[in-house]
Amino acid sequence: MLWKCLFGFACLATLSISTALAQGGHDHDGDIAFKYDGSQISVLDGEAGFEDGKVVYERELIFGGFDDGYSSFPGFISELEMGPGFGIPVGDTISIEFMQSRFGYFLNYWDPSDGMVKSTASSMVLGFENELPFTSLTSNGGGGTFELGESQDGDFHKHFDYLLSPDSFSPNAVGAYAILARLKTDATGIGNSDPFYIVFGYGITEEQHGAAVQHFAGVPEPGSIGLLACAAVAGLVRFRRKAV
Repeated sequence: MLWKCLFGFACLATLSISTALAQGGHDHDGDIAFKYDGSQISVLDGEAGFEDGKVVYERELIFGGFDDGYSSFPGFISELEMGPGFGIPVGDTISIEFMQSRFGYFLNYWDPSDGMVKSTASSMVLGFENELPFTSLTSNGGGGTFELGESQDGDFHKHFDYLLSPDSFSPNAVGAYAILARLKTDATGIGNSDPFYIVFGYGITEEQHGAAVQHFAGVPEPGSIGLLACAAVAGLVRFRRKAV
């Protein structure tokens, strides 16, 4: 595993330089905005989640070519100019904790052939541009807390580099890859954010990616919603009969 992490970090360093040059650096599009909201970190936008992830973000990994499996989004941002409540007090450290999902994995693979979440032989290497430390998530491990950085001037904007790395015997499988995480701070009296998913599409259609997002969000199928509604009506009728 160590050689794989070292190789992945070397690839991240090369890819982050080439991508930054090609894109002219990072912008805010695709970042996860957050702020201190009362006594808790609040992560904003994204799809609503109804299971272990309360917010779900949809992002893409590059498919094919030299940058295969790479992305520098999402970053994490809270800057004063974004509006009331944004910005992080100077000296506060923001960290991210990678968590095991309700499916039992740290790196979750959604298979487009049957719409099921499975384990994967691939890993996701995460790090910063040309910096150590870094971490690697697999289906069976890699969770824990990873420091994103400290606010120096009231603003916070940090980007991970993400690289989906195949195992030695097979390429990355086409599908969606999801990680469950939450933001943390060392600030007194500020609790962790709600857990959120980042669902990366890899070589799949927009429709398939949307289906994967819905699956991780725990959104009931249309037929299930109808059944739930019928059950609720039936329950109400029984209740009224008992009341009479």
